[in-house]
Amino acid sequence: MLRLKEYNQCLEILIQFCGIIIEYEPSLENNVQSLKIVNCITPNSIAIDLHVKLTIVLIHMKTFHMLDRMLKPIKAENPEEAGDLYLDIAEALMTEGKYKDALSLLTPLVETENYSMPAVWLKQAECLNACGETERAAAAYEIVIQQAPQHLEARIILSGLLNELGRGEEALAVLTQDAESEVLDPGLLYEKCMLLKETEERTDEFLAVGQLLLSRHFVRIRNRDELYALSRMRRIEKKKEALKEIRTSRGEPQFDSDLPDFVVGKTAPSIEEEWNLFREMCKVCHQIGRFGLLQRLTFSALGSKLFYENQERVREMEFLCLLSCFYNGDAYFAYNMARDQLVKDMTYPRMWNLFNLVLQRADDVRHNRFLMRLLARHPNHQALTLLHANNCLVAGTYKYALSEYAAAYRNNPTPLSAFLIGVTLFQMACQKFSAKKHALVTQGLAFMWKYKQLRGEDGYHEIHYNIGRAFHQLGLLPAAIYHYKEVLNFTSPLTEQYPHILDLKKEAAFNLYLIYMSTGAQNVARSYVDKYIVV
Repeated sequence: MLRLKEYNQCLEILIQFCGIIIEYEPSLENNVQSLKIVNCITPNSIAIDLHVKLTIVLIHMKTFHMLDRMLKPIKAENPEEAGDLYLDIAEALMTEGKYKDALSLLTPLVETENYSMPAVWLKQAECLNACGETERAAAAYEIVIQQAPQHLEARIILSGLLNELGRGEEALAVLTQDAESEVLDPGLLYEKCMLLKETEERTDEFLAVGQLLLSRHFVRIRNRDELYALSRMRRIEKKKEALKEIRTSRGEPQFDSDLPDFVVGKTAPSIEEEWNLFREMCKVCHQIGRFGLLQRLTFSALGSKLFYENQERVREMEFLCLLSCFYNGDAYFAYNMARDQLVKDMTYPRMWNLFNLVLQRADDVRHNRFLMRLLARHPNHQALTLLHANNCLVAGTYKYALSEYAAAYRNNPTPLSAFLIGVTLFQMACQKFSAKKHALVTQGLAFMWKYKQLRGEDGYHEIHYNIGRAFHQLGLLPAAIYHYKEVLNFTSPLTEQYPHILDLKKEAAFNLYLIYMSTGAQNVARSYVDKYIVV
């Protein structure tokens, strides 16, 4: 009945067969009339076991005003011999949140030879922790771990307590496991990662432990063929099959023999916790510039069956793979990932900007055919038209580029399209055998002024620098000098806030230096270098 929590029936049986007398008084709780136990009279001849059962029943019935009197006969017993009785009552008190009273029974118990066991020390530690005695609780948990090193939950709690006490190194030592001599617990690894994350000088260890934890379901990539298979296959089953075929063809074992064994249990972190850890590791890799590890980490995640259960995570993983390739300078896979992202949804300006950045680093011309095929299906797409025109401009087919830029400008007159038309016209005018150079220059300047109007006052700094470059290219140096000086004389809160991105004064000063050096005015040229360009 105690196990079934039938405390009223237990009390009735004790009253009926053990000669126990219970005194009640009427009570009103939550507008409900009930009887409240005010006193309990026990015969002197009652066996100690039955007295313990009665005490447990009264504890669960929350008659704490009689607790000291009920515990006296039990405390009179020798804990070396009656330890089980001490423990039963202590457990009942802990269940009801009476940790301080439970400590009065557990403290003599842990000092005995028969009951100084890990389970008893664990209860002692739990009570001390609940009472706010962190130092003593940590000492008790240390004894638990000494007697039972495999008690994982105790190690996790002890680590947290030591961290609270400012003993960070000891907290990490408690969570440290030997991968060669013991089966690793994912929960301990996760808790260790959380502690290492807060310590900036141990970033490398944080990444190493995080990789070890995630290796349970990540793929360990061995070569670029496997990298390609993980990035090209969409379904997780197909990825596994492709990896198996690659390793078989190369005569390699299917599984890594040096991976440690892991415990499967309740202490393992949830999928959401592991996902957040993975994202945090990616963030740290980016911050410290370890882009090679970032790429390996993100592509390894593409083989995780756990992460593939959620499509939102899959999309984010693929985007992280794209960013990792871009930062690591891997143009081949960056283009593959950017192209796949673009085909899925062509409405995001961010993806077009990223795709354009990837193309600037591309070491092949695969994108030319892709853009032409895509343009055939979407002939009026603004970003696609501009990218195709950029390819034509770089290839030197200026008339094709001009045609595409003009089409983009007609559909949507933007500062960028007007500027690019002007640049193309100037390129055509600078060709050795081009006809009607004067007309081309005039039209180019007209579009540059159109670019100035569309860009507005917010782009004053940028406008004068670009127009100055145009005149500089054409050899109209007085006009170029005027516009470069406009750049030097201009200031705004925005350029002062982000000088490393928006401030063009150094570039303008260097171009003025080149102009004055070409005319022989070396002192003037040097003055601009000394004033604006500081190395």
